[in-house]
Amino acid sequence: MATAIKPAQKPGVEEAEAAPIHRIRITLTSKNVKSLEKVCADLVRGAKEKQLKVKGPVRMPTRVLKITTRKSPCGNGTNTWDRFEMRLHKRLIDLHSPAEVVKQITSISIEPGVEVEESDCLSLFCRFLIIEVAVCSVETSLGCLGVAQGGNRVTIADV
Repeated sequence: MATAIKPAQKPGVEEAEAAPIHRIRITLTSKNVKSLEKVCADLVRGAKEKQLKVKGPVRMPTRVLKITTRKSPCGNGTNTWDRFEMRLHKRLIDLHSPAEVVKQITSISIEPGVEVEESDCLSLFCRFLIIEVAVCSVETSLGCLGVAQGGNRVTIADV
């Protein structure tokens, strides 16, 4: 008779396995680089304290918005122009963790002028994958039944 020995687990691992782990992308956008980098460092530090898998911050290219306008309100006089520009800086941070833990991490005080956006990348991918699998299974079952697949499209409503 064979016996199986279960490997020892760290305390708290059962709790992490109970909650589904999501890939969550945090997008930070700001006009001020210093405050943006401070918020990024705080988020990454908080995630590493919780022992989460962190990727980032990924520095996206700076978007420069430019507007050129005449200085004179009436349009007369010398052709003089004002040039205004606004620089938008963007950082991406990917976390692999349960959604509840991410809410705890993002509850830190965020600098004014920094916009935070969270998106659950894994659930969007899973929804797309489930729809694709359903459509493929319907198409193959129609093919097995001898239904012509030529111009007939299978929609999600048919599933």
